[in-house]
Amino acid sequence: MARRGTDPAGELADRIRELIDRSGLSLDAVAARTGRGRHEWDAYVRGLRRPSREATAALAEALGTQRDPLLQLWDRAESHAPASVTGEGGRPAPSRRGTGHPHAPRHSRPGGRPHGDRRPRHARTGTLVATAVGVALVVLAVVLLTGLGGGDGHTAAAGSRTSPAAPGGHGGSGRSGGKAAAPAPAPTATDPAATASPSPSASASASAGPSLPGGVRCAPGACAGEDPEATGCAGGNASTLAAARVGGAYVEVRYSATCRAAWARVTGAPSGATLRITPGGSPVAAGAEADAGAGVGTYTPMVAAADPHGLRACLTPAHGPRGCASAR
Repeated sequence: MARRGTDPAGELADRIRELIDRSGLSLDAVAARTGRGRHEWDAYVRGLRRPSREATAALAEALGTQRDPLLQLWDRAESHAPASVTGEGGRPAPSRRGTGHPHAPRHSRPGGRPHGDRRPRHARTGTLVATAVGVALVVLAVVLLTGLGGGDGHTAAAGSRTSPAAPGGHGGSGRSGGKAAAPAPAPTATDPAATASPSPSASASASAGPSLPGGVRCAPGACAGEDPEATGCAGGNASTLAAARVGGAYVEVRYSATCRAAWARVTGAPSGATLRITPGGSPVAAGAEADAGAGVGTYTPMVAAADPHGLRACLTPAHGPRGCASAR
């Protein structure tokens, strides 16, 4: 097969197509083994989109070929192409209902509402929190500036009793000192006091929130119960800590240091199986689970995991023994 010159992205597409053709598998079979949709692999082999590094590794494993040469070719394609052409990197994940794509959740939130409905609520919550913090900072600044103005007034009053009146003034009587001690008005937008440097406590409050990478929608340690794909914790922000074969299924412990959270993922699970992730040293009830379903890629909601050691991802088939992958 002819190569596409020195274009690494074209070489990657050609190599993926060669491997799939050589395996004799259909795109439907490749999609089922890798947990991706058929339409995605169709776009990958035609060079219309570039698969993620995770999908490329999953293909090598599904076809029984060495993954390192394929991943090296992917790295070269990544360094020569913008991230916007990648199948997964940073883009909002499309719905995978009926496609077997692991980007869209196959589980529902308590109460039956799908995770896809969560995003507007997060946006509203973020706006309300930002507004409340802004109002609190303004009130704090006004209180501090008002207190400073009152103190200066008392000092001026004390000085007026012992010093001659300034030229053009009203004399050094205690009455004029009383006027100087009146509370200062709140600073306006044109008042120089409004541009004064904030107090250390105000600066600390403004910088208290963590700085999140682009696309990540939950703070580290506060992602429990959330969807890893919808919150941006998956993809390039996650890695596989442990994996195991349970019958014909492939179970993984997925961990995101960015979000300090973990989840379980499975491909090729039998119908009726249950997938569960449990943090290290926690009771079983502290984990999260999902119905593994009809042999396509499935993952659980996240659990908080500041320390990745001891995480366990377990698959329990409807008929047969349970199998687990444990992070050391």
